[in-house]
Amino acid sequence: MNNTSVFSARILLRAILDAFRKLNPAFLIKNPVIFIVAIGGFITLSSVITSAFSNHFSWFDFQICLWLWFTVLFANFSEAIAEGRGKAQAESSAETALRILLSDLATAKLKRFRPQVLHAAT
Repeated sequence: MNNTSVFSARILLRAILDAFRKLNPAFLIKNPVIFIVAIGGFITLSSVITSAFSNHFSWFDFQICLWLWFTVLFANFSEAIAEGRGKAQAESSAETALRILLSDLATAKLKRFRPQVLHAAT
């Protein structure tokens, strides 16, 4: 059986891309907790931007904004890794099932094959 590592480069690269794709509100709404965290991230981001332009920049607000967005991205990333591992496991299971099916089919054909003995005419 082919075990897929959690840190497979293909799965990680795909998970990173999917983590950013899942910032779409249509995906975020499927997970209400992360959706609320993302709303908090938008609110603090707008607060940081407006305070930066009004010369009242707050490092605390900036740090909270970073932590909120890190939380959303990490949740999306971990979900994408789980999906990637599930897909890899399903592909591996399908390949194994196909190999077994083909092996059984070949065995069945060999069992049905009966060589005919031809007698020479005398």
